[in-house]
Amino acid sequence: LKFIEHFNERKRAISDKIHLNFRSKNIWVASSTHDKEEIFCAKTHIILKKKYKNLTTIIIPRHINRVKEIVSEIKKLNLEIELHSKPKKGLKNADIYIVDTFGETKKFFNISPTVFLGGSIARKGGQNPLEAARYGAKILHGPNIDNFKDVYGLLNSLNISKKIKSPKELASSI
Repeated sequence: LKFIEHFNERKRAISDKIHLNFRSKNIWVASSTHDKEEIFCAKTHIILKKKYKNLTTIIIPRHINRVKEIVSEIKKLNLEIELHSKPKKGLKNADIYIVDTFGETKKFFNISPTVFLGGSIARKGGQNPLEAARYGAKILHGPNIDNFKDVYGLLNSLNISKKIKSPKELASSI
């Protein structure tokens, strides 16, 4: 189904509220992240924040039942966290914005120029990059993409995707 999604789906994914909330921010998305990849992305955020002061990293975990654990780990890095389902402080000081709801990934792909796809550092075989690519995002991924090797090969040949191995490499690619 990901191969045949119609272009008009992109228009349906636009959320004015989400777009307005993030329009004054520098953002990037880490989607379908697995255990340890959220910390990998939080470390990337710390590197990027030295250069981009108005930065929010949007993390969309593959399994939202892990959100409490993710929040606990990221707080150890002294980063401000907002949850999509329970916004409290607003985005002004949010370092990490965690999407802890289902079915909203496309809305975030639609507003982000860069998407890191999880499961590729954590050795889960990677996640399907087609949706993010369809929304015009630059795709970044780790070395473990066996589940979608052919798709990533095509995207790489078109200069749409890039393999990274460290938070520093991810930061410089963003």
